[in-house]
Amino acid sequence: MIENNSGNVSSAFEMLLEEIETEKDVDHKPLASDPDMPRWRNFAQWARHTMRQEGLLKDDSPHGTWEITDAGRARLAEDQQA
Repeated sequence: MIENNSGNVSSAFEMLLEEIETEKDVDHKPLASDPDMPRWRNFAQWARHTMRQEGLLKDDSPHGTWEITDAGRARLAEDQQA
């Protein structure tokens, strides 16, 4: 569930998966290095890592929780206006 600008990883991945249902089949294929990991999920984890480095997601959130920062909300607002 996503509340108060934070959410657990499972909910975030479920929402993301709904958004990419129509994307390329290759996105749903497993990684060669990890047959249990679909490519889209690996990409999402790396994107989260990058967003944490850029200060868009909090670095000190509890394990399994993604939490947006003020900078992340500002970036989202900018992207929605573009």
